[in-house]
Amino acid sequence: PGCATRKNWHRSVPICKTYAQNWVPRALRNVLRTWLWSWRAGDKLIYMSLTPLIGPFGAGLITALGSTFSVQVSGQEYRDQAREQGHYVIYAFWHEGLAIATYVFRHQGIRVLVSQHQDGEYISRTIERMGYTTIRGSTTRGGAKALFQMAAAGAGGEDLGITVDGPRGPRHRVQSGVLYIARRSGLPIVP
Repeated sequence: PGCATRKNWHRSVPICKTYAQNWVPRALRNVLRTWLWSWRAGDKLIYMSLTPLIGPFGAGLITALGSTFSVQVSGQEYRDQAREQGHYVIYAFWHEGLAIATYVFRHQGIRVLVSQHQDGEYISRTIERMGYTTIRGSTTRGGAKALFQMAAAGAGGEDLGITVDGPRGPRHRVQSGVLYIARRSGLPIVP
């Protein structure tokens, strides 16, 4: 009810009016729209004021949730074998396992590749409070430099962590960055 279709140049687009759109007068809608756009312009101020709180909140949340997990880590024999040979390792995981991996491998000094985007800043602040160190870069910003830094850190004697399916996907497809880091640093990959 209340829906119609409008012919667009390439398809029919449904036009649905909700109760709120019918009830709220046009002048009030314009005021609200203007206020929302001005609020979006103030996003940087909100971002700057909330960012310091993200690290403690995120670390506390992951720790609280992690205490409810029952985790069984498989593949430990590969890490132990690399340790016996005097090697460090690259921990490789999917994006969906980020929170679990953050909890399981906390306070081990693992160096992790994190995006330079705003969400990467939140992740960086959270995991640094949990004992990780970060290198910032992604496929769209600072990727080549970050790969070189990760490979150098691995060759210099540090464990590394990386999400192998990349920030843009496709999901569960290994991107070439982890292979480049492994080849350049000489470290084995532990999935």
